[in-house]
Amino acid sequence: MRLFSVAQAKSLLPDVEKVLKRVMRVREKIEEVLDGEEPVVEFSSDDGFHSFVTQNVKVNKEFHRLYYQFYASLESLHKMGVELRDIDEGIVDFPSRLQGRKGFLCWQVGEGDILSWHDEDVDVEERVPILDLDEYLKKKSL
Repeated sequence: MRLFSVAQAKSLLPDVEKVLKRVMRVREKIEEVLDGEEPVVEFSSDDGFHSFVTQNVKVNKEFHRLYYQFYASLESLHKMGVELRDIDEGIVDFPSRLQGRKGFLCWQVGEGDILSWHDEDVDVEERVPILDLDEYLKKKSL
């Protein structure tokens, strides 16, 4: 797993933002395409694969075209070393090590910079502003 410094994560933000916005946009388009369509066959696997088939061939083609784009974009994030945490909120994590602790630098669409961090064993909701990181780490070690 690639570990990012704050500077490395910041340098990737323009590319990450572009891909993340594409993921969010394509997901919305998939929902629009499927809105009101009744599936003939629908299934999901444990590894995230989802298939949806209707009697409308045009809808099926568009769903699978968009689904391919969606996963190609997710793969782009993965190749960058970035982890998607919340697609609805547009939150990604950059694996990192700060003061010897493994954790994640956290960024959300709309934020101009990497503003927060969280331990690897906590949820995104518990992210800590980077400016308060020293105080947070002192409390965790007590």
